[in-house]
Amino acid sequence: MDIINFSNLESQVLNLFNQGKKTFDSINESSSIAEKTLTSVLEGLISKNIFKLNINTCEYEYQTKVNGEIFICDGNLLLPTTIIKLKDKILVTRGEWYEFPVDFDIRRIIWNVKLESKSNSTLVDLIRTSVLKEKKSKIVQLLEYENLCNKIVPYSPTIGLLIHCVGESVTDISIIFKIKINKIADISSEHRGFTVRSEISTEELIAVLKKPIVERNYINDIKINQIHNFSDFIFSKNEIPVSLINNELTFIKITGIKKLFELTYFKMDILGNVKKLDIETFDDSNEAIDKLRDIFKGLPSLILSENDFMSEMTE
Repeated sequence: MDIINFSNLESQVLNLFNQGKKTFDSINESSSIAEKTLTSVLEGLISKNIFKLNINTCEYEYQTKVNGEIFICDGNLLLPTTIIKLKDKILVTRGEWYEFPVDFDIRRIIWNVKLESKSNSTLVDLIRTSVLKEKKSKIVQLLEYENLCNKIVPYSPTIGLLIHCVGESVTDISIIFKIKINKIADISSEHRGFTVRSEISTEELIAVLKKPIVERNYINDIKINQIHNFSDFIFSKNEIPVSLINNELTFIKITGIKKLFELTYFKMDILGNVKKLDIETFDDSNEAIDKLRDIFKGLPSLILSENDFMSEMTE
C-alpha cells in the first residue's frame, strides 16, 4: 500500500493548475497564498516530480501527460488530499472518500471545495476578499489619514485591527487575537500579543469610519484575510499562547531569531500582571520551529478556529 499526501496549499495550487492557471502570475492572482509561500509550494511540487517549469513559455507543466479527462470531486478546503494506492484500487479523500480503478490518474481531479465554517462566508468570499496579498511596492502613507496610524479598529469582541500604514488602495495592519483571562468578580484582563500581519482595503476602512459609531458594522464592512500560514505567525516579538489554566495564560514570546533562536516564556494573570518564567535557546532554528509548530496545534489553532480563521501548518 502506498500513501501520498498533498497539503491543502498544494491541493489548492493543483486545483488552479487543472483549471487552466499555468503561470506563476495566474496562479498567484487566483489563489489565497502569499507570493513567498506560493514559490515554496511550487518548488515543492517540482521536487515531488509533479510539476516542471517550461523555460520557453514560463508555464508549469505536469512531468508526464495526464491520462484522461478532468474529474470533479467534492472536498473540504481545510483538509489535505490523501491518496491510498492498493493493489486493486485507489482511494482518494479530501473530506469525502472516492474509489477509483487502479490505473486512474489522480491528476485528473478538480476539487469542488466547500468551506465548513460557523460564519456565513462562502469560499468565493474568502478567496476573493482575503487575497489582499503582499504588494511588490511599499505602501505610501496618505497624509490625510496619518492620525489613524497605531489606532486599533474594534473589529469584533475577539479581534482588533492595529493600523500601521494607510495607503491609497490597501492599509497595512496587524490582526490582533484578543484572549480574555476568565472573568471573576468583575475582574478580567486581555492578552493582545498574538498577532498576524495582513492588509485590508483602504476604501472599506475609510467608508466604515465615516459612519456614525452606532451604525458601524466592521465585520460586514471590512473584509479581512482569514487564511494564513503557520510561518506568517513566526516573527520577532510575536506572542504565541501555550495554555490557559486557572485564570492564567502562559505564552511564548519570540525574542530572538537572527543568531540564536530564542523563546521566552511568560505567564499573565487575571489582573494583567505578566511574569517572566524562562528562556529557551536553540542552536538549530529547525528545532525551535518544530517546537512552535507543535504548540501551534493546540491553543493557537483553537483560537483561530473559534474566529473562523484557517492556518496551513506545512509552511
